[in-house]
Amino acid sequence: MVVLLSLQLFLDNLIKTLLSLIKIILLSKWNITIKMKRQSRDCIILGNGPSLNNVLEKEIDILLGKDLLCVNYFVLSKFYKILKPTYYVINAPELWNKNAIEKIKEDSEKLFRSIGEETNWELTLFIPFSANTNKKWLSDLGSNKNICISYYNPTPIDGFECTNSFFFKYGFGMPRPHNVIIPSLIFTIRMRYQNIYLLGVDHSWLKEITVDNDNNVLINQKHFYDTQTSVPQTMHKKGIGQRRLHEVLQKFVYSFKGYFDIKNFALRQKVTIYNCTPDSYIDAFEKKRLDQIN
Repeated sequence: MVVLLSLQLFLDNLIKTLLSLIKIILLSKWNITIKMKRQSRDCIILGNGPSLNNVLEKEIDILLGKDLLCVNYFVLSKFYKILKPTYYVINAPELWNKNAIEKIKEDSEKLFRSIGEETNWELTLFIPFSANTNKKWLSDLGSNKNICISYYNPTPIDGFECTNSFFFKYGFGMPRPHNVIIPSLIFTIRMRYQNIYLLGVDHSWLKEITVDNDNNVLINQKHFYDTQTSVPQTMHKKGIGQRRLHEVLQKFVYSFKGYFDIKNFALRQKVTIYNCTPDSYIDAFEKKRLDQIN
């Protein structure tokens, strides 16, 4: 029985690895390098979860002068120009989907226009190659010479741990990037930071899910900048339609499983990841208090 289970696991990983290789050949760009601006051995990734509010309001001094990576709509916060992050990661494909609903198109324009107008320091902006299918975001960003755009492959990778790590290391792909923290971690590991600290990665969405009487699946995705105003909404598929409950939960499964793939990759690269977010649902990384950040 044990032999059969081992064989089944081997064949499962073999098939996943072969499928990943096919996806790389069909979807990924080659010779991808990261444009680094590393100033220290540590990097702090700022997720936009509600818990980040407490850090920014009461313990912001810990962040000043550090190599920081922010994500998604952080630029709309007053803290963007105070902290002057080194890196910015955007991963949501709906932001350049020509068929997205009008609200998302408006949000996209506001996001990229704000990054272009507010950034007066050197910033590396990570964005998927797929964003080039609609370059309106690029015109919204403007011609800010402080911003260096670094494209990446969001190609989903799965299979044997050793081959996964190889593909991650050379930028051919990553664990399914259903959450922006996944590419953020991959980049900081590839940039050879020794210690990576996670803040604002609450990931506590499970308790925010409801299903109304019309079978609409609603989730209140709270952020540090809208904790008091956020309301339950449907989760879209790349800016159109809406996800059913099993699709929402599957999306979360991919994210939480992906963190364990990243943990294995980090160990192989001799990089340590600490989760400094109180009550975070991410169970892959060692928990650490904020005051323990060097």
